[in-house]
Amino acid sequence: MPNKFITPGSLTSPSKLARLALGVWRDNAVLPSLFDRTVQQEFGGGSGQKVSIRKQASLTANKFNRTNGISVQAVTEGVLEVEVNDIYDVSVEILQEQWDFDITDWRFQVVEPAAKALVRNAENVIAARLAANSTNTVTMKRVATDANGPVDAFIDARKILSDSEVPLDNRFVITGSGVAAEALRSDQFLRTDYAGDSNAFRQAQIGRVLGMPVFESVVIGADEAYVCHRDALSVISLVPERPKGAAVAATESYDGVGFRSVFSYDQKYKKDIWSLDHYLECAGLRGDSAFVKITLAPSTLAASTK
Repeated sequence: MPNKFITPGSLTSPSKLARLALGVWRDNAVLPSLFDRTVQQEFGGGSGQKVSIRKQASLTANKFNRTNGISVQAVTEGVLEVEVNDIYDVSVEILQEQWDFDITDWRFQVVEPAAKALVRNAENVIAARLAANSTNTVTMKRVATDANGPVDAFIDARKILSDSEVPLDNRFVITGSGVAAEALRSDQFLRTDYAGDSNAFRQAQIGRVLGMPVFESVVIGADEAYVCHRDALSVISLVPERPKGAAVAATESYDGVGFRSVFSYDQKYKKDIWSLDHYLECAGLRGDSAFVKITLAPSTLAASTK
């Protein structure tokens, strides 16, 4: 039978662990928090099935004509069909001896590492999607070459978005360490200090440029950055159905992400297996015109020493 500590009201109930994992996600996710998010509970379609994401309707303001009257329009929302392919999982074994002697803080010892692994995976999925679909690019000159190089690159990227009629609101920058370093050296970059704040989303914000918040990410290439709109991508978290044969399982969702939490027991080896998983997909919502890639120019110092 499952370990006696795993009961619906206990600190290690599947529902409680899933909620703890959602809290860890909220405190650590950066890129998934920046883009449009969609969550669907108890998704039973399985791999290869499609889900539909609504896209806002586009309407036109017409000049009123007294003779002809008003022009009536249909509110027709767009639909983005996304194929579900990948389920991401973190499964750990808990031996009887660990239950009895080792584990004293489930959140710190088990839930945090599992949830952080899923956060890092989501960040990698988003970064890979941006890198693979960058049709608009700008080169950033280094401060040592041109003091205005960083801000000029952001101006050029901003212009590309505006020329593509990307809305002015909800724009932001995500950057790798090299571009971040150049931006921070620029006198025209407004730095942000959130010292003492434990929220990773706020800690990742290093400043603002041209009215856009700038976030540094370890999964973005060091010499790369992206100027994006929130609707450039939709990050889709689908929660699998609870297994029919698992008596101890739960699903939970919050603020655009969801997890399934499942316990099983191996009688032969006297150990529990805890799994935390979800489907995760990343799709273009507004198309590739809603983000611009910035590439940092090679260092002239490095070239001169060769």
